Amino acid sequence: MFFGIAQSIVILILIVTFYSIDILMIHRYDKQRKQQKSGRAWDYTLLMLGIAVVVILQPILLPQLGLFTKQVWGLIIQVLGITLAACALALHIWARQHLQCFYAERVEILPNHQVIDTGPYMLARHPIIISFFGLAIGFFLINPALTTLAMMIYTFWDFGHAARQEEKLLSENLPEYHQYMQRTPRFLPRLRKLEGRGSFSFEQVMANDEYRGIATAALLLTIFGFMAYGPFSILSWLSDLAG
Repeated sequence: MFFGIAQSIVILILIVTFYSIDILMIHRYDKQRKQQKSGRAWDYTLLMLGIAVVVILQPILLPQLGLFTKQVWGLIIQVLGITLAACALALHIWARQHLQCFYAERVEILPNHQVIDTGPYMLARHPIIISFFGLAIGFFLINPALTTLAMMIYTFWDFGHAARQEEKLLSENLPEYHQYMQRTPRFLPRLRKLEGRGSFSFEQVMANDEYRGIATAALLLTIFGFMAYGPFSILSWLSDLAG
């Protein structure tokens, strides 16, 4: 199990990757919002950055708040956490490419708002929130500590509340959203009920740039795989250096 500075570096890489994606997506789709304000909410962004700083620095400054073991299962759990976080990032990209200008860091409705039921939104009503859940759990598995536990609990509470608020607002303003809610679960997809919802379209995947999410996930998994285990074993080297 890698610890200390190695944990901080892995979490830093994941957070920098997420915000790099977020900045690119905001820049790309804010242009479609016309006279509406940006999808960015700076009070929320600054709060999340503050939490990120605490989570990054804790393994170095307050390692006693975390759990550490030299057993192999500890490393396995961390690799699972990295894999989960990488998959969550891929899901986030996929969902943002379908939501486009309707993404916002607050609960709102635009004048031209419409129900999005393509891509991951065909499986669940809140795939972006699911990606945040995946990231929070991934961070906790990478660094099982009181800080990441508190962040995970807060993430589930805050975004669970936001999902209910969004559903109330959209169902009150978009009549078709109520029908969408009836056929699509909030978080956990009902895979057996997907039959008849349409067939796979390679042209649609290319048109929506969905292949980028798959490529990003594959790249991240490859990089983190080499970092966690294998001939490049960067994390083991960092742990030895920190020790």
